[in-house]
Order: sequence, then C-alpha cells, then structure tokens
Amino acid sequence: MKRIILPALTCTFLLSLSACGGGNADADGGANGEEDTQISAANAAGGGTEPGAEGQLAAIRDFRLTEDFLTRYQAFSDEAAERPCALSPAMPSGSGADEARSIEEAAERFAARPGVQEALDRHGLTAREMLTGMMILVSAAAKDTMSQIPGAEIHSDTDRIVSPENMEFYQKHKDAYQRHVEEVAAQQMAQNGGQIPECMKSQ
Repeated sequence: MKRIILPALTCTFLLSLSACGGGNADADGGANGEEDTQISAANAAGGGTEPGAEGQLAAIRDFRLTEDFLTRYQAFSDEAAERPCALSPAMPSGSGADEARSIEEAAERFAARPGVQEALDRHGLTAREMLTGMMILVSAAAKDTMSQIPGAEIHSDTDRIVSPENMEFYQKHKDAYQRHVEEVAAQQMAQNGGQIPECMKSQ
C-alpha cells in the first residue's frame, strides 16, 4: 500500500468527475491506493469521450499557474476549510446523470452555491479559475507522487492537463503547497471529529 498525497479539498471533487481512480480518502487528507492507481485527467476535464473534451483539456492545460494565483487560491482554501460544506470546491458535483460534464458546468454550479461567489470575489477569483487551478495542482501533485513509486502508472492524459511550465511551477512550490494542503486538511477534519465532512463524501 503506497501513500498518494492528494488534497482533501480537491480529491473528493475530482472523484465526482471520475478523476481520482482507485484510492480512498483518509483521515490525513490524502488518499491510499495500490501502486497501479491511475488518475484520469480526461474525465476531470469534462467526461473523457464527451464532445468537447479535447478543447477543455487544451483550455485547462493553457491555464498558467502563478505565485499570485497560488496565494489567492490558498487564501480561498483557508476560508473554505472553515466552512467546507458551504465553500469547498471539493464538494461532489452530483452523481450519475447529475454529474457536471464540463468545467464550465462545474464552475457554474460551484458559483451558484450560496456564499461561494462572494467568497471568490473576496479573493479575486472566478469559479472557473478556482476549479481549473485545483485540477492542475492535484494532477501535478499526483504525477509527482506517482513518479516516485516504482512500477506505478498514471493515466497518460495527465500530461495533457499539466503543461511543462505548470509542472515546473509545481516542482518549485510543492513543499510549501503540500504543507498548506496538510494544514487545511487537518483544520477541516479537526472540525469534524477527524473525519471528512459527510457533505463532501461521494454518494
């Protein structure tokens, strides 16, 4: 059993889009899975084989991570950790036919939740920026972690969602990023008796 560190505030949302295959979120804000765990970025980008998925992959890949974005992203994450059931972008977007089938639909649903748009505005973010950045960061984290596990495989579509520039950015900031992820996850779960809030669990 190998530890795959995936942010608690991102993996549950990605699971709702079938993007965190094989692995269960644990009480430390990560996910445990076998060495052959695969991450499908194509599904995260809008349903894999659904029309327009290629365009969505390209649009997400073209998003550039910056230090300014990361600061705003983490500030929003801090606020969301205090009220995860209201603000967390990791909330499942639906189940079955109700799942969001595109990043645009996911962003629209996210922004429509009470209090979310106001919180995004406080941190100078749009819903699409928040979700796109989240998908890139969690994919980069997964790719980086899996690359350190002998024999592990990660879905080839991950390379289509994480550009070389964004992977380089992640590598430069990963230590601070992971520390923040762990702090946010610990805060969130401490407020819920050491468990992932019920509202954030996939159905």
